[in-house]
Amino acid sequence: MSTVVSKPYRISNIDIENIVYHSMKEGANKKILYLKYKDNNRDMPLTFQTPSLLNTEKTTQKTGFHELNVPLIGKNENKTGELIKFLRDLDQKFISDAKKFGSSWFGKAKNITYKSVIRSGNGDGKEYNNGVLRIKILDTDNFKTSLLLNNESPLHTSNIQSNHYVKMILECYALWITKEGFGLYLKPILMSFSPMKIDYNYSLLEDSDNDNNEEDNIVSDEILDTEIQQQHQETSSENETSQLDLPSNLNIINSEMQEMQEKNLSNVLSEVMNNKEDMQNSHLTSEYLNDDNNITTYQNYNTEDNSQPQNALATLNMNLEALDKSDTSETSDENVENNDNQNTQATYNSINILDTKYSIDSDSDSSPKLNLQKAFNM
Repeated sequence: MSTVVSKPYRISNIDIENIVYHSMKEGANKKILYLKYKDNNRDMPLTFQTPSLLNTEKTTQKTGFHELNVPLIGKNENKTGELIKFLRDLDQKFISDAKKFGSSWFGKAKNITYKSVIRSGNGDGKEYNNGVLRIKILDTDNFKTSLLLNNESPLHTSNIQSNHYVKMILECYALWITKEGFGLYLKPILMSFSPMKIDYNYSLLEDSDNDNNEEDNIVSDEILDTEIQQQHQETSSENETSQLDLPSNLNIINSEMQEMQEKNLSNVLSEVMNNKEDMQNSHLTSEYLNDDNNITTYQNYNTEDNSQPQNALATLNMNLEALDKSDTSETSDENVENNDNQNTQATYNSINILDTKYSIDSDSDSSPKLNLQKAFNM
């Protein structure tokens, strides 16, 4: 079997009046009226390509096919609007022709309902405002709809996902006609799905030199949380802490301590021993506990009543009060304060333009009067 590669028509290039009724196939309870498109005196299949539409649903399995409702909302509002207008024009075309050929299409039936190409959606979101295209995906011995991912890889029906864009090549294949009504069957030739891409746009925060800026504090608090968690893992509980240790992150104090040790350690020891008797009768509490000017990293710095300094470093640590009074005024501005981080209308109103009862009047009394009433959804 030979294969002919052809391209679909652009919607903007399609002349609705060039649609012709090619042949009719009759069954027990229905008729199939095949459509063609007159192009340079040739009867061609009327295929067209849709713009990228947002698919929000998964397929529903039916007998012999899968059904997919594709909302008429897409990437490009203008192209989507062009598609909607084209589908409405098709509705108008077939209703108008039904008035002309009613007796041959419907026989003696008097009340016929036309089913619009655009159907009402099942969802309540804004994406359904323009209605949906109800697509019947085929997989039969005679025809199979081509399903692709990113217009490249073959895609199985069961792998069709929601929140994907879909481009389709559809064919205005035929009108189906029953005793109850008629409508257009759009045959899906090809459907190509592509996942949505979310672009993140960043903008700079307002620059400020104020350390109390709310945005800065939020970010700082998040970073500090990780530091505090790590610090809690490294420190003992308050009941186990009996000897004062300098927090390693207080670089200014550690530098001062190192300088004092190197230059005048003997003088410091002498001064400490002179005050030893007073210190034995009291608890020692670091000025860093509950001091709003510093980040508290340890909860308890009390020593036991009869504890004695074990070495020069421990003794120096227990006299941080004097050292802190001279340094906190220089370092307080560098500390972080904690702050509480406080398209067109889709309803159509059952497609208003088609909500009119049309009558076919004939000079002959024997001719039946035909009323065409379009229903949005059957």
